[in-house]
Amino acid sequence: MTDTGPVMTEPQGRVLLLANGRGPGRKLWKKLRARCTALVCVDGGADSARKLGDIPDAVLGDFDSASRAARGAFAGVEWVRLDDQESSDLDKGLGWVAEKGWQDVSVAGALGREPDHALANIGLLMKYRRVLSVTFHDRRQDLFAIEGCWEWQPAGEMRISLLPLFGPCTVTSEGLLYPLRGLKLEMGVKDGLSNRACGSRVRIECQGAPLLVCVERGGGGEPVFAPALAK
Repeated sequence: MTDTGPVMTEPQGRVLLLANGRGPGRKLWKKLRARCTALVCVDGGADSARKLGDIPDAVLGDFDSASRAARGAFAGVEWVRLDDQESSDLDKGLGWVAEKGWQDVSVAGALGREPDHALANIGLLMKYRRVLSVTFHDRRQDLFAIEGCWEWQPAGEMRISLLPLFGPCTVTSEGLLYPLRGLKLEMGVKDGLSNRACGSRVRIECQGAPLLVCVERGGGGEPVFAPALAK
């Protein structure tokens, strides 16, 4: 094991971080791997990669979760020790890929097992929003934060929720079944749960705090990704 970075010297495309939560299904995994140029496991995420029959480019963390079986299976892989006990493994992983120069990040295995961990992980969207474009993927939904204006062409009818998880914001939308026209959203007061994109182009404009977007991909749909960082 080493404290140096792995062989990924020229970050290009999208990096996939696999955390130690409930892993994605195989159908989603294949779709994500097809869209990502590198796979980085966060500690016990190495066990999920092994079960999925995949080989990471690197494994990060303090290695208190990765099993002996994963260590043996990936003995030839770069293991990067990150010992900061004040940060979660996923926090350290996102910080590491940002330092390496990645911008587009997909995260799998970070939601679905423990609600407190899931909420803390979603909160990292705020910490890294200026340096990373992060999308969380679980078996049914893609989640990311938007600021300002976001446009998206859905592949048919899809359920979409707009949640003011990070603070109050005012939202105007086009292309949704239930349009929002300068509507103020605030958790516990008014949210945009279970709206629908009906196939036409969607445009969402928000002012105030960033807005959490949750797109229900379903079992066989293509993943939807967070908008790229503003240049």
